[in-house]
Amino acid sequence: MLNDTLKLVPLPSDAFRKNILVVLGMSVFGSMLWDRLCVALFAPKLLWVGYVDAWNALPPWKVMCYEVSKYVYLAGVLVLYANTSQSLMTLLGGWWLWRKLYGPQPMQPPPGVEGGPAAPELPAAEQQKAQMTQAAGQKAGRKGAKGSI
Repeated sequence: MLNDTLKLVPLPSDAFRKNILVVLGMSVFGSMLWDRLCVALFAPKLLWVGYVDAWNALPPWKVMCYEVSKYVYLAGVLVLYANTSQSLMTLLGGWWLWRKLYGPQPMQPPPGVEGGPAAPELPAAEQQKAQMTQAAGQKAGRKGAKGSI
């Protein structure tokens, strides 16, 4: 029905279909290559500044490897799921192992400190405000103590 409305017809042969896809691919990737070539010839500094900025914006290798490992794990579970006749146990086992590997980790104390996680440090302005509030509370407590006796 939709094919009739859009007046679409099947391609005459597989060889013709393959030729059309090759020409389309060459057109898209050729355009990208031509763009990079023109920028390299007429504005090489702009080209390399873009590449350097993109390289510097990447996260550290350790973080990148950790994030890529998540996608590799997910792809592995999906391949295993497809090859085990789509068993629900495969997905449940994959989810359980995901939670063990990539789930939230408990906070660790900083090196050299015994016990539980340390309290977060307040910024300097908030720390100063807290000290002033505490000092004002102590002064108010002393005034009340003199008048009550």
